[in-house]
Amino acid sequence: MSFELTEDKKEFARKIIEKALSDSSFRERLKEDSTSAIREIHPDYSLAENTKLEVVDQTKFGTLYINVSALEYVLLGGDIEDIELTPEQLAAVAGGVSCYVLSCFDQGGKKLQ
Repeated sequence: MSFELTEDKKEFARKIIEKALSDSSFRERLKEDSTSAIREIHPDYSLAENTKLEVVDQTKFGTLYINVSALEYVLLGGDIEDIELTPEQLAAVAGGVSCYVLSCFDQGGKKLQ
């Protein structure tokens, strides 16, 4: 099983993140009402039924954040067969219903390897 993070999905996420980093009021709207905020950029955006979108502000310098998710594990080269997923989680990984981004930066904003 594989998950493809397409260029379209990356661009979708980049636009949202870029706006959130440059516009603090958008970032607050994104945290409070994610779907409405995302629709400001992507008017046709809809969230799959029974799916929750959780936005976490990870912009605090000096703090390293690690997103613990099955998708991140797979994107980092882990074997999907090594982890046990619920049917809902499996559908999310296989269908790409959510947008996940892994970003690790040091205090100066330099990407960690």
